[in-house]
Amino acid sequence: MINKTPINTIRNKSTYSSPIPYPHTPENLKIVYVTKNNPFMKEALRLREYSGCFKQQTAAVIVKLNEIIGQGWNGPKDAPSKKLEGIETRLDNCPKDKKGFETGQGYHLCEEICGNARHAEQEAIADAKEHGFELEGADVYLAGHWWACKPCCDGMEKNGTSRLIMEKNATKLYNPKFK
Repeated sequence: MINKTPINTIRNKSTYSSPIPYPHTPENLKIVYVTKNNPFMKEALRLREYSGCFKQQTAAVIVKLNEIIGQGWNGPKDAPSKKLEGIETRLDNCPKDKKGFETGQGYHLCEEICGNARHAEQEAIADAKEHGFELEGADVYLAGHWWACKPCCDGMEKNGTSRLIMEKNATKLYNPKFK
């Protein structure tokens, strides 16, 4: 599970910034962008296949001292992969879309209807803590989304993570307004 290979996290850093404002901007968390070739971003992108969400598969890895100390994806930990029976129907019928919720709203429906209880960031934090790691000064690499919601940012800040790292062009890649 945990990659013990030291990797330079500065490599593939980007000066990209979101072309539209985030619905929530964290107070004490720096937002950084990297290319998809960054080794930690590659791992987060790979983990998206385990997501239990059929609309927006997200995953996160927590990195401290160039080591992955936690990982998670949106949906239940025991979710199989996105290759579940009925995927086409579920993709077309996201309950949040059906009810007209904007991005960042209506998350209660994820749990009530789809069984997705937590976000990738929350899962990664829980995973790191479960394995006895301190998160102070760690980085969170988020793949598959263009921003982190307020509860996730609050959780990252509360646990002492210092940076939220997303994929360069994340807004254009994952915000439904750009699709």
